[in-house]
Amino acid sequence: MIPASPNWFCSAGGDVNEKGLFVFASKNDLTLFCLETRKVVSVLCGHKDRVRGISFLKKDNNICVSVGDDNHVYSWDTETKKMLRYHHQHQDQVLCVASAWNFNKVASGDKSGTVVIWDLDEDTFYSFPTFGAKSRSVQILSFHPQEPDVLVLGYQTGEIMIFNNKGQSQHRLVDHTGQVQSLSWSLGPTPKLLSSSADMSLVIRDGKDYKVTQQLNLTKYHEATKKSTKDRTWVAAAWSSLEPDTFYSTGVPEGKLYSWSLSESHEELKPIPFDAGHNRLVFSILPVPRTNTFITFSMDRKIMAWKENEGQRTWSLSTLGGFAYSVSLSHSKDIMAIACGDSTVRREIGNGKWEMGNRK
Repeated sequence: MIPASPNWFCSAGGDVNEKGLFVFASKNDLTLFCLETRKVVSVLCGHKDRVRGISFLKKDNNICVSVGDDNHVYSWDTETKKMLRYHHQHQDQVLCVASAWNFNKVASGDKSGTVVIWDLDEDTFYSFPTFGAKSRSVQILSFHPQEPDVLVLGYQTGEIMIFNNKGQSQHRLVDHTGQVQSLSWSLGPTPKLLSSSADMSLVIRDGKDYKVTQQLNLTKYHEATKKSTKDRTWVAAAWSSLEPDTFYSTGVPEGKLYSWSLSESHEELKPIPFDAGHNRLVFSILPVPRTNTFITFSMDRKIMAWKENEGQRTWSLSTLGGFAYSVSLSHSKDIMAIACGDSTVRREIGNGKWEMGNRK
């Protein structure tokens, strides 16, 4: 089976639980993919519009929550493959979702700047406005790993705001000038907050006072490619799930992955490139819990797995973008080809592997 392609331009378009189940948004559905067998387990249907965000509960790790352009928030049991509950407290497109670290709570943010906190144990929720302008829509959010009442919000404008659970603003961080596209917390007794932005910058802050400890301009380290003013940039970043001083990011050129280490002796950080992988924008870097593996997915419609300590890709899976308009089977060679709605042709080359070519 060829899975549908993960949705593009989503800050929280997929998540992985401790059992190695990768769930990602594909159009209006959720695709459940087993990393061990590399097969689709199921497809969950319920949303009436594009799914924007997915997050596994960290306490009850079989439950995931999804949000989308239909203004709804759903919870799903990934073992029974059933929808459990939902709410529609949002009055606008819901762009992101995140789960608390030690409680069955999730926070979701929408295009109007409103945040809704949902306690799934009590099935109660409350909301608070953060900004009233759509230009300050909530693009991504994250709970503090050690302070359950603290929520970090990243906006379209590049601002990062720190709120308590009463909706009171505690900090306003303005180091980015473009859309905030990743928020990630490091491991260890003193967590660090890593953020990335469409302005091609990475910022690392202390998790207590939020002071900047490192600020990196990705174009400084690599020769920037010429881009049209209509082209969108996307910078994904995430801390390692094993090493508290190591993180990963995309950069220049598009699709390239890099490893960074804070434990290096010299002051200026130097990225270490991974082997060749994606060739277009990468939207997410998802560490697999308790392993040295992380997952990426990209505009090139491929899902890839990587070994953190080796800097190498371990496998790659082609996905199906757009509609399948035509399917043809060669009986002489037992080869299948699919004409897709994204102006490409997928051709099976054996052992469940597919190659992709542009249609002329």
